[in-house]
Amino acid sequence: MRFIITALLYLGFGTIAFAQDHTPLFNKISKMANEGNIEASFHLGMLYTNGIGTETNIAEGVKWLEKAHNNNEAMASYELGRYYEGQVDETVEVNVEKSFRSKMTAANMGHSLAQFEIGMMYLNFRNATQAEKFLIKAAKQGSVLAYQTLALLYYRGDMTPLDLKQARTFLLLTAKGVEAETAKQFQSVIDQLNAQLNENDILLSDEAYANWLIKKTPITINMEKGLDRPYEIADLPYPTE
Repeated sequence: MRFIITALLYLGFGTIAFAQDHTPLFNKISKMANEGNIEASFHLGMLYTNGIGTETNIAEGVKWLEKAHNNNEAMASYELGRYYEGQVDETVEVNVEKSFRSKMTAANMGHSLAQFEIGMMYLNFRNATQAEKFLIKAAKQGSVLAYQTLALLYYRGDMTPLDLKQARTFLLLTAKGVEAETAKQFQSVIDQLNAQLNENDILLSDEAYANWLIKKTPITINMEKGLDRPYEIADLPYPTE
């Protein structure tokens, strides 16, 4: 797995992708997309927008992302949402409503990053009920960002009911999902919670943490494969330097 986040996966390929020749991938994915392969349409859009195997062409890339989105390709729906939100490129006109709809489509199909970002959008709308629902969906797929956000929500208790036991559980999950040095930053808060919770609540929190089950959707699994995924569906070997 070369990259973790699809959005950053292609964008982050900047220095690595150009060290290798991805032209055969572009040619094969282009052929598949033009023959009607919907997932290939998404990857072709990403190859264009990030200049991998071809010259960068945002307009052409967005056209293919829109085609894939219109055919229920969740990864394309998420990426379009990022463009409409202005996260990626200023050439695409910002449209918050379109961004929300596109990301919601992806979230409802199981895209973990979309679920997290929809949760954050709902927080901005001051709709804590919907925010919590989508953040939990993302957390169940192992989103550390969702863990951390849920921990804060339950710790503060201003938008959701105060729940220090759940805050502790999600802080433990957060610490587990980050680097050791970063994890130390959360330990002092966990220690504070240990002092405030009774023994039974700490035990229940420990059990919830130990029994936490991550179950990723096929969409999230494919998203996390990064550039390996288009090579996989194109049935081509990943190029060596």
